[in-house]
Amino acid sequence: MTMDGHGHDNGDRRRHLRDATHGDGAPGGGPDAGPHGDSDSGPDAGPRDSLDGVPGAGPDAGPHGKPGSERPPGKQPRLGDGQMQWNTWGWFGGQLGSTVWLLVLGLVALAQGDVLGVVPIALCVLANIVGTLLWWARDRLAPFAALEVLLGTITLLSAVGVATILEGGLLGSSPDLPPGRWIYLYLLVFPALMVQLWVIDHAARGRRGGDDGEDDRGDTRT
Repeated sequence: MTMDGHGHDNGDRRRHLRDATHGDGAPGGGPDAGPHGDSDSGPDAGPRDSLDGVPGAGPDAGPHGKPGSERPPGKQPRLGDGQMQWNTWGWFGGQLGSTVWLLVLGLVALAQGDVLGVVPIALCVLANIVGTLLWWARDRLAPFAALEVLLGTITLLSAVGVATILEGGLLGSSPDLPPGRWIYLYLLVFPALMVQLWVIDHAARGRRGGDDGEDDRGDTRT
C-alpha cells in the first residue's frame, strides 16, 4: 500500500516534470511559444520589425535615420539633342586650353616691362568668366549651343589679343616683321573647330533619327 502510493506519487511528479519541460503550464511556454518563451516569436507570429524602438528609423527615414534627411538633387544639366553633352572635364579643359595662351602672352610681356601685357591677361579672364557663366546655366542651355557661344567669344577675344600683339607692338612685333599679318590666320582655328563640332553633333542626331527615335547617348552629364 505504501509502495503503491509512493509509486503513484513518483509517476505524477515525473509526468508534471515532463510537461513543464515541454512548456505546458510555463509562462510564455505554450505550443506557439518561440525559443525564448515569447509568444510573438512563435510559428504563428508575424515578421518582427527589427526597427521597433529605434528613434527615427522608420521606413521613410533618410540615410542618417532622420526623416527627410536625404540630400535634394543638384542642378541637372540639360540634355543635348546630339553628341555634345555637358561634361565637367571636357568643358573646363577646352575652355582653359583655348585661352591659356593669352595668359602666357600677357605674363611674358609684363616680365619684359611692356604694360600692354595686361590686355591679353584681361582677355583671358573675360573669356573664362563667360565660360563659367555658361556652365552655371547648364540646366537651361543646350550643350552644343553653349559650346558654340563659348568658341565664338574666344574667337573675338583672341582677335583682340592678336591685334594687340601686332598693331600695339607687343613683344617687339609689328605688321612689317615676319610673320606679319599672316598671324591672323591663327584665328581660323576656332571657326574650324566650331564647324567640326557641328558636324559631329548633327551626325549623331541623324543616326538617332534612323533608329526609330531610340536614344543611345551615354550619360556624360554632370
